[in-house]
Amino acid sequence: MIDTVTEQATRISLDLHSQINPRPDADCMLLLDAVPRPITEDDALWERYSQIEHTRVRLAYPNLDPSHLPVLVPLCIARFEDSMLLEQSVQDACEELAPEALQSGTGRRISGWLTSQASTAMVSRHLASVMLQHPPPLGQATWLRLQDPATLWWLWSFLAPTQRSALLGPIETFWLLDPAGRLTALRNDAAGTSDAPAALQLSSAQWQDIACIGPLNLALREWGQARAVGARFQNLCMDAHAAVRRAQVAGFTDRRDLAAYARYALEIHPQFDTHALVQAKLAGRNADDYFTGLIDDIDEQEWQRIAHECALVAAG
Repeated sequence: MIDTVTEQATRISLDLHSQINPRPDADCMLLLDAVPRPITEDDALWERYSQIEHTRVRLAYPNLDPSHLPVLVPLCIARFEDSMLLEQSVQDACEELAPEALQSGTGRRISGWLTSQASTAMVSRHLASVMLQHPPPLGQATWLRLQDPATLWWLWSFLAPTQRSALLGPIETFWLLDPAGRLTALRNDAAGTSDAPAALQLSSAQWQDIACIGPLNLALREWGQARAVGARFQNLCMDAHAAVRRAQVAGFTDRRDLAAYARYALEIHPQFDTHALVQAKLAGRNADDYFTGLIDDIDEQEWQRIAHECALVAAG
């Protein structure tokens, strides 16, 4: 049975409190992205949020509206007011993940909760540095939107341990909600060491993985079953990612085409595109054809047959 949003938020808030409370001063930081939905006086977060000095994550990114910068909010949850703000932020984060909220396109403003021995200013400078990347071959400044938990969650799965440490830098633990609404802890085993953190360097293959994130998140929103599949969610996501990479190799670049590959991997079968019927559609492709156009006339009964026959092949 799936918890209600309130039950889920209560459970996650208690879990977060129990992990943060043992720290000296019970301190943490809340990372916010106010672009999807600015926090206003009518918001449950407003009262305490408006009283705390915020730190902007100031990226050296061209022509950037300062109001679009992520915000770090320091909290001491030994204080009732800060504890309540943490609880309210968890409730907000859970509500943002409801399928109807995701499909409305309003986005997620609760990035996550993090702990560090470093000051808020130092953490802010690190995040600003690591968010600004220069992918090959042109090396143009690119904003890696780590304030979006749906981006950070996928990116974490693409990184080697040393890259994960470089990504987090002075951050000890970064908690976020994954697309299924589960509290996920990104931990940095190297935090607090005397060695200066290395700069995050991403390979060309990893940039191809990063290009998959937008279509993957679109597919997850349209699918709407992330919470319902339980323990299978992680493996299903990896299957969807592999499908998008196959779409890239096949030469498809349109965002909706890539998302369709992921969605059919989720809904039909991870290897749906190996079926003879789909292969026949791909074989008749012209250079300017979209994948969604090629498979548009496959009806529901045929998709069921594809799912069944792919499952038989996979079973051996």
